[in-house]
Amino acid sequence: MRYAFHELNFNHVELDVIGYNKNAIKTYEKVGFITKDRMRSVVLRDGNCYDRIIMGILKHEWITHTENEVKKEAEPLYQNGSASFFIILQESLV
Repeated sequence: MRYAFHELNFNHVELDVIGYNKNAIKTYEKVGFITKDRMRSVVLRDGNCYDRIIMGILKHEWITHTENEVKKEAEPLYQNGSASFFIILQESLV
């Protein structure tokens, strides 16, 4: 994603995935992709019809999503009384 948005200077990345591929859909959603369109029952595999799902993300959406994920990754490792230790994973967005 970084390469597409920062090196190639794309403003939008789009993909399509077959509806039965739930793990891929979860992964794409995890990095910020949203469902843009669904073509119902257009893929025939092993005698079954499946949807073709079009997903996409804009550069500003990816940046916001990435910033939010970095904040979530600041997790307490050790907590005893008033002492707390954190790991903070930071990623340059420029």
